[in-house]
Amino acid sequence: MMNEQTESLNTELNETNTTEGHTCTDGHACIIDHEEELVAAPASSVSVASTSSKKHPMRLYLFGAIGLVVLGAVGLTGFVYTHASTDKTVVAITKNIPFPAITVGRAVITYSQYTEERDALTKYFATQQGDAAKPSPDQFNQLVVDTLVNKAVVKTLATNYGVTLDQTKIEDFYKNIISSSPSEDTFKKQLQDTFGWSVADFKHRIVESVVLSQQVSDYVAASKSMQQPKRDLIEKARTRVSGGEDFAKVATDVHTQAQVTMKSDLGLIKITDLPATWSDQVKNLEKGKVSDVVDLPQGYALFMVTDHVGKGADEQLHLMAMTVPKVSLQSVVADYLKNVTVKTLIKV
Repeated sequence: MMNEQTESLNTELNETNTTEGHTCTDGHACIIDHEEELVAAPASSVSVASTSSKKHPMRLYLFGAIGLVVLGAVGLTGFVYTHASTDKTVVAITKNIPFPAITVGRAVITYSQYTEERDALTKYFATQQGDAAKPSPDQFNQLVVDTLVNKAVVKTLATNYGVTLDQTKIEDFYKNIISSSPSEDTFKKQLQDTFGWSVADFKHRIVESVVLSQQVSDYVAASKSMQQPKRDLIEKARTRVSGGEDFAKVATDVHTQAQVTMKSDLGLIKITDLPATWSDQVKNLEKGKVSDVVDLPQGYALFMVTDHVGKGADEQLHLMAMTVPKVSLQSVVADYLKNVTVKTLIKV
């Protein structure tokens, strides 16, 4: 009976000790099943710490490299802006790195552009005979700066007005120049001797600028909104003269207001000598009559015939005239420069 009770007790203990994740031997020594997890956790922590410690040197190397680049850039910038623009090292550095030399509002003129313009003008003046044609160092530098600033403003205006460079006009301009030269080879040699330029350099540096300036100038001259104040001035003058006021007096008032220095009395002019741009509006005017406002390429004009002398091919007209110049590209550029800041960063 005792043996049966003992076996039953042992069976219950065995069943009880296999619960809750324990495995027990007959000798009641238990092994905890979670022991591997508790041991593995520290091992995992060591692995993470090891990986993290490897990342820190990489970050330090990266920050160090960035720091060296920044210091190098600061060093180059300091050197460029504290040494003369003619310094050989400065020229070498700025040849490929676009350091700003001049700023015109938001437009930037680089050191390399300044150097190219300076070298070309230096070579040009070196080929000129006599000292009278050569500017002083300050005048020379100002000439370079003014040239570059003017080009920058014209480009900005062209962008603002939606004017794009006409490649056809560039070729036409070049052909016109060649036609006045003994030969294209002679012209090429003159370019090289005078400026050190190739034909491509000449087109890029000179022809493109001239053509774009003319295109922008034409846009300004044809702009009704930009020219309206000038048109209004001459229209009011016509109203005054048509109302009986003395033409010469009105012309003096208009010329003073428009800052024009010209006489209103043109004297006797043969009809056959009248300029084609306004002869049709004038040749058939009766004595004492005033013409309509004549829209000329460069301004607005008003004419009055005070007398007819002779007949046929020898007929002459005694003409009175007043003129109001149109707003020019030059004046637009000047007004633009009044409203922006121009900074010269180079050291001469």
